[in-house]
Amino acid sequence: MKQSQAQRILKYLEAGQVISQINCLFFDPPILRLASRINDLKQDGHKIVTIETYRKDKTVSPVAGYVLKKFFDKKIHKEFFEVEA
Repeated sequence: MKQSQAQRILKYLEAGQVISQINCLFFDPPILRLASRINDLKQDGHKIVTIETYRKDKTVSPVAGYVLKKFFDKKIHKEFFEVEA
């Protein structure tokens, strides 16, 4: 049975991974509207934290990432900044 985009994203998040739009481009098939699928998962009751990360040299815009709240740890994700939604 084919998994929905939201199911594929949730499986990735349940493995303790941080997901961003860049990761989703390498899924087969690619997921192009990550923020929409994350919103769907949040509406279904999943606790997902939105984070921002920057390159150390700050030469590019920040990138949004998402992680399940149970896996978010400021010590582990020290390069990330939690974003209030």
